[in-house]
Amino acid sequence: MGQNCCKFETPFENLEEEEEDEGAPTPLPPMIQVVDYDVGIVGEVMAILAHLLSNGVNLMKKDGVELYFTLCDTLGDTLKTLGHNQIAAVFLDTTISHQETRLTCRHTSSATELCVVTTLGLKDPLVDSLAEYTRGKTLEGFKCSTCPGNLEQDCFRQICFDKLSPMLQFRLNRGGYDFEKDQRMKLLNHCVFPDELDMEPYTLGYIYKQQANRSETQQEAKNM
Repeated sequence: MGQNCCKFETPFENLEEEEEDEGAPTPLPPMIQVVDYDVGIVGEVMAILAHLLSNGVNLMKKDGVELYFTLCDTLGDTLKTLGHNQIAAVFLDTTISHQETRLTCRHTSSATELCVVTTLGLKDPLVDSLAEYTRGKTLEGFKCSTCPGNLEQDCFRQICFDKLSPMLQFRLNRGGYDFEKDQRMKLLNHCVFPDELDMEPYTLGYIYKQQANRSETQQEAKNM
């Protein structure tokens, strides 16, 4: 499996069966193990929420992602105080790249930023959401600061993944609007997450490779 390929697994997929020793206690049935695991996770989450409440965090005014960021920041600060690496620096250091190409002068610019959670439009399956996220769009009336007189022209802007972390986190934007009722609504469309996800087509390296192939093809056409 390539380095840009992710595999989604459940916590119990890779549990190996242990040899039974005589006199050893009888292992719990798999379903009971799952229930015990879930109860343990709920208990840990409740303890974390209690810790946040005791530190003045208003949980009622935060959505799921905001609460998640607060949790990561709190744990990160604690780890930093203890002299350990912060969570985001170890497991969640995905970076995205903003690529811009001026369509007249062909000047380019780029910028990168840390992206702990990637918000995607709701498409089915997930690969369609990723394709839409990295497709890019043309902006009109863009001024190029590199050109004399800030030449106004169209610009193609694209987002892609520059660095992939060991853990990728996607948030599906389920916010919509019901124009008939004139109110916001939540989209309940189903979205399929594949067992294995090839991330290469959505990376900066892949975009550069595609650009190089197009340039080579155009050069070959000129030489014919």
